[in-house]
Amino acid sequence: MFPLIGALTSIVAHLTAPQPFVIQYVGEAAGLQVRVCLDGRKVETCYAGKLLFRDKDRSWSSVCAAVRAPVGRRQAYVVQALNSSRGQANVKLAGAIVAKWFDQAQTPAQCAGLQLAVWEAIEDGGSRADFGSGHFMAQASTEALQFAMMAYQDPGGDTSGSAYLKTTDKGSGGGQSQMTPFTRT
Repeated sequence: MFPLIGALTSIVAHLTAPQPFVIQYVGEAAGLQVRVCLDGRKVETCYAGKLLFRDKDRSWSSVCAAVRAPVGRRQAYVVQALNSSRGQANVKLAGAIVAKWFDQAQTPAQCAGLQLAVWEAIEDGGSRADFGSGHFMAQASTEALQFAMMAYQDPGGDTSGSAYLKTTDKGSGGGQSQMTPFTRT
């Protein structure tokens, strides 16, 4: 596994001076194939779970914060590290979910559930998760959906948020925003 603490220290350094930087998608860490439907029209099977990334100094795992923006293996693109707690309401909710549940999600089904909860938060928000209606709908294993519901309903009281690696338009050629927890000391 990649050294998460060093990577997160690097990401936190980017947060203090939010200059855009290049990250590269390495591959899947742990998760499952799920079916998602966006806006009641586009249905597809996709991977949901933790992903592996690296920048020039470190490697880390994260979850996707942009279900509408696919990413390909070895794809490199530019992001800006932001604190999710300073984002709009849906980003704040997703960041709180990641802050509390990222380390708890260990099995492929739990990692898929974490990802589903983040996508639900970003796409629909609201006081409770509903994977059967809204802009974002999903079908997954019972265990993945149960973990997603639990994580969504209890994002915890951590108001510090998570690192939100938001894609930029500055020559990035696309990419996919990511969320990963801050280093815990």
